[in-house]
Amino acid sequence: MSLPIAFLLTAGMLTALQSWMFEPTERAALVDWASTNLTNLRGRPIESLAGSAFVLEPDRWSHLTIAVLALAALVDRFGNLRAGLIVGAAHVIGTTVGQGLLAARIALRHAPTDLRDMTDVGPSYLVIAALAAVALTGRRWPIRAPAITLLTWNALSWPEGLAHANVADIGHLTACLTGAVTGGALALRGRTARGAAPAVGPVGG
Repeated sequence: MSLPIAFLLTAGMLTALQSWMFEPTERAALVDWASTNLTNLRGRPIESLAGSAFVLEPDRWSHLTIAVLALAALVDRFGNLRAGLIVGAAHVIGTTVGQGLLAARIALRHAPTDLRDMTDVGPSYLVIAALAAVALTGRRWPIRAPAITLLTWNALSWPEGLAHANVADIGHLTACLTGAVTGGALALRGRTARGAAPAVGPVGG
C-alpha cells in the first residue's frame, strides 16, 4: 500500500470519527492521548509520535486533502520508502527540537509549566517536509510549482511565531530544513548512482 493511501485511510478514519461519531469528551481524550507534548513524550514517546501525525482536528478535511497530495507528490519523486524516511525524520526531529526548546524555557522559567500538557497533533510537520523536498528536488514543474507556492504561503506566518518561541513554528522550520536536507541528499545520491552506472554496450564477437 502506498504511503498517501495509508495516510488517507488512517487519518481519514480518525477525522470522520471525530467529526461525526465522537462526543466532545471522546475527541478531547483522543487529542490528549496523541499530543506530542512533554508529558506524553516522557511517558510514552512512541505512541504519541506515531499517533499525533494521524490526528487532525474535526472537520479539517481540507488539511487532510493537502496532506495526501503533498505525500503523493513526495512518493512520485522518491518512492514509498525514501518518502517515508523524509517525513518520518521531519516529524521526529521537528517535534524533538520544538518540544526540547520548550522544556529548556520551562526549566529557565521563561515559559509556564502548564505547557507541558499542551495540545500538539496533526501532520503539519510531515506536510512541510514533503513540500520542502518536492520544492527543492522536483523534476516536473506542474508538481514542483504548487509545492513552492504552498511552502512559501505557510512560511510567511513563521517569523512572528519564531520571535515568540512558538513550538509549532519552531517545529515547522525544523521540519522544512529536515525535508530539504534529507530530500536533497537522497536526490543527489540518486544522481550520483546513475552517473556511476556503467554503460552497457553491444556484446562483441
